[in-house]
Amino acid sequence: MRNYYVWLVFLTLLLIGCSRSSAPTQSQLDSSINGGTFTASPNEKFSLRLDLDADGGYQWKYEISDSTIVTMDAQPTVQAPKNVVGGVSVETFYFRVVKEGECTMTFNQSRAWEQGVAPISTVKFFVVTNP
Repeated sequence: MRNYYVWLVFLTLLLIGCSRSSAPTQSQLDSSINGGTFTASPNEKFSLRLDLDADGGYQWKYEISDSTIVTMDAQPTVQAPKNVVGGVSVETFYFRVVKEGECTMTFNQSRAWEQGVAPISTVKFFVVTNP
């Protein structure tokens, strides 16, 4: 009888270990989403990677038309090129879809001290969430 329980525990652990993870995957977007639509589900996480001319004093600023639908999930990170003086860095933004709906996300790359100057880059896309 004891062997029966040992095998039962072993098989249970084996099945749990081989089962598919129910954790949602995180979608990774880049500037090619510009002008497009990203479709997601509530509680889905996604990231957006954008090239950044940080050495030129530029920074990305973003606006979300309805922050009750999409919210920032973590602080952005910047990855600078290795062993290169200057060059383009990559800034990654992390978001989470909160609930059903639609919103627009707009990212502008500009210098903070240059007022009234058009951004050098803009990325704008729509987020549509489904149940």
